Amino acid sequence: MKHWFLPLSILFFMIHHGQSQDGADNQKKQLFVKGSPNASEATEVELGVLLEYFIVDHRTANRLVREHAPKAADAAQLRDELEALLDSNEAELLETVWLLARSGQRAKTESITEVIYPTEYDPPEIPNTFGGGAPVQAKDSKDQARADLQAVSTLSTVGSEIPITAATPTAFETRNTGVTLEVDPVLSSDNKFVDLNLAPEIVAHIDDIYFTREGREDSARGVDHIQMPLFYTMKTTTQMTAVPGNYNLIGIHTPNEDKTKRILALLRCDLIPVK
Repeated sequence: MKHWFLPLSILFFMIHHGQSQDGADNQKKQLFVKGSPNASEATEVELGVLLEYFIVDHRTANRLVREHAPKAADAAQLRDELEALLDSNEAELLETVWLLARSGQRAKTESITEVIYPTEYDPPEIPNTFGGGAPVQAKDSKDQARADLQAVSTLSTVGSEIPITAATPTAFETRNTGVTLEVDPVLSSDNKFVDLNLAPEIVAHIDDIYFTREGREDSARGVDHIQMPLFYTMKTTTQMTAVPGNYNLIGIHTPNEDKTKRILALLRCDLIPVK
């Protein structure tokens, strides 16, 4: 009896010791798991902002907005329908802009052409001296006006060209034409939402207008016109909250060249891990 009791005691001790060791190992594992950072919190991410412009028929755009505007923050179905319209040539992809940004820092991308144009002019004048002759003397502004009128009449009578100094630009401005996307994103602490402050813009130089004549005219008197450019601007300024990976309908515009069309602007923000 005593001979077989001793092995049983040793076996019981070994089993009990093994269970205690397993419990200690499990406890260590649990402590290790609890102390480990969450993978999504530990991974650094950047933000990829995608902006797309689609041109569709006005009636089609009206239907799409009515159907999908209530789901503007999750416009995946709208994006799929626009893709189908592209395949059937019922829509046109006007522009695609993509920008990489860091949370909390402003980012900007531009594809532009600078247009420099005058904004202020000195007006045209009739000089006091004609053909090197003596200047016309006048006591006051009324006398000077009468003298100028008399000189012009005399020159017009003999068929001579009336000398006039051209309008002279005195101040200039620069306008960027093309595509600009500027965004200020802020990612939430759990990486589930992105607050976006953005102002995408498309600017086109469409024509020039003249304030002194119907068209540009060069003559022996110089260029006697005042020219100003006409710009078409398509701009969206908004603050929004987006779910990463979702398409968002952010605006609808009217193109300058065809009023029967409409332009839909869609935006998507993606999380890009930094490895």
